[in-house]
Formats: sequence, structure tokens, C-alpha cells
Amino acid sequence: MGLEYHIKIEKISEDEGGGWMASIPQLGKWAFCGDGKTVKEALQCLEHVKKNLFEDYLKEGVEIPEPEREILNREGL
Repeated sequence: MGLEYHIKIEKISEDEGGGWMASIPQLGKWAFCGDGKTVKEALQCLEHVKKNLFEDYLKEGVEIPEPEREILNREGL
């Protein structure tokens, strides 16, 4: 549960209700997402979703991938 994945924060347009959306693209942008009026609320919602989905995945034996490491230098230097 404590694995740190890249989180994407996006502003939700006023036409769609406004606020913020936080997601984990590596695990599925639409499965692992949370929203809220503030960035903090969106992140809290995402953590709740992540906890519940991870618990379900562990019960069902679904493999949870390790967080991807960002490649800083593609030449290996």
C-alpha cells in the first residue's frame, strides 16, 4: 500500500463540475482516480480508492505492478 506511484493531477473543467482529479496512469487512469474540490481532497480520495482496489487485488490474486522508475538519462550516464 505504501508504494509510491506517479500521480497525475488535472483540473476538471467547470463544464464537468469543476475541482480536481488525481490519478495513477500506470495502474489505470479511470480505475485509480479520485476527485475533489481541492487538490488535497482529490489526493485523499485517490488514496482511499487505491487502498480498496489493492485490498481487492490481493484477495483475488491479481498482480500489482511495482511503480515505474522515471528514466533520467537514457544513455545510462
